[in-house]
Amino acid sequence: MRLTSRSRISFLAAYFLWSWSALLASAAWWLLTVSPMSERYENTSDQGAKLYCDSLRYLKPHQYQRCLRQPALMAKISDGVKSGIRECQYQFRNSKWNCSIYPGPPRKHAFEPILKARGREKAFVYAILSAAVSYEITRACSNEALPTECGCAKINMHRRFLWGGCSDDVKFGDEVSRSFLDGDLDSPKSMKKKLRQHNSEAGRSVVTNNMRRICKCHGITASCAQTVCWRSMPTLRYISDTI
Repeated sequence: MRLTSRSRISFLAAYFLWSWSALLASAAWWLLTVSPMSERYENTSDQGAKLYCDSLRYLKPHQYQRCLRQPALMAKISDGVKSGIRECQYQFRNSKWNCSIYPGPPRKHAFEPILKARGREKAFVYAILSAAVSYEITRACSNEALPTECGCAKINMHRRFLWGGCSDDVKFGDEVSRSFLDGDLDSPKSMKKKLRQHNSEAGRSVVTNNMRRICKCHGITASCAQTVCWRSMPTLRYISDTI
């Protein structure tokens, strides 16, 4: 079947609109700027989580289900998204495209420059946002900001020193980032989704692969009778520099 010039234009226009809407849908979580559950929701017993999650209009189905199970995570995920955007803006501060936010309707164009990014810019955006969400969730666990969801990491004892303090539970942060941001990418078939998944995993791996052991000596001066250690994440700036 041969297409006329007008048919080709109509086909290309439809394809462009489909591609653009698909890209917006895949990045809907970037629009997440939410506040913690307020007393308005907490005081409504079992219906509180549903009312709270219903108020977050941009959630995909798998994100909505996670919200119902663990609503306290939502504000920290939002913190991660915002931290990731700040790091993106820092890393591209001297570039023509600087990860700036477009001041338009939040549902469609709040992050238009990011959504239109290509090549290394787009890859970096997926990587840093995934890493930043993992980072903020992990930090919230260590700071006891999510007491019913997580805490310090459990680490096997080492005979040369004692594990103490609060080790960052990066596994939990990694799991939340993966399931919430990439929960719709199970066994991706399209190349676009495979690349998105690859870049997201690359960002999270920078967090997990750069955990550091920090130790302090206890005892009489210079004797170091006992060494207490814990595992800690690097700074988010270090993570974005590495990505």
